[in-house]
Amino acid sequence: SGSKTPTPSIALDAESQALFEKLRARRAEIAKEIKLPAYVICHDKTLADMAFKKPRNAEGLLAVHGMGPSRVENYGPRFLEVLTGS
Repeated sequence: SGSKTPTPSIALDAESQALFEKLRARRAEIAKEIKLPAYVICHDKTLADMAFKKPRNAEGLLAVHGMGPSRVENYGPRFLEVLTGS
């Protein structure tokens, strides 16, 4: 794959697009740590929906496309750090 950033199917404003990039970077960190490909953690579409909905807690993450209970449990706190800026 080239260096072009895939454009998610959801139209994101500049703020959400920046958040999407941060979430992608966080996903890459997690993938490296647990030695799994990034897509196993979640797809770009999931990150785009996360950037669009900006959930503030685990409950909110469950409403994100592609985030089931086990993903929220395993990776939710790491994504929420990015989403809440903490």
